[in-house]
Amino acid sequence: MGTLGVLLQKGYKTLRKKEGLGTGDVILLCLCGLFLELTQLPLFLIASGSFAILIKWIYGRSFEEETFPFAPAISLSLWVTILVGL
Repeated sequence: MGTLGVLLQKGYKTLRKKEGLGTGDVILLCLCGLFLELTQLPLFLIASGSFAILIKWIYGRSFEEETFPFAPAISLSLWVTILVGL
């Protein structure tokens, strides 16, 4: 998960020329990988993206900023993935 986080961070920065994931988000992804099995990773990543879209929509309507915190989406998706327990 840590490697995936770093690849996402560096790849987004290279392609879009702006910061996508912060270092704290990458560390949180790495820590989430310690609690998940390999078969749970696809669900975790899909849930993270889905919750991020939802949080971006709520955050954008409330604060009208371009950036938003990704850590709540990661945390929520970790809980959902562990509770579903595929």
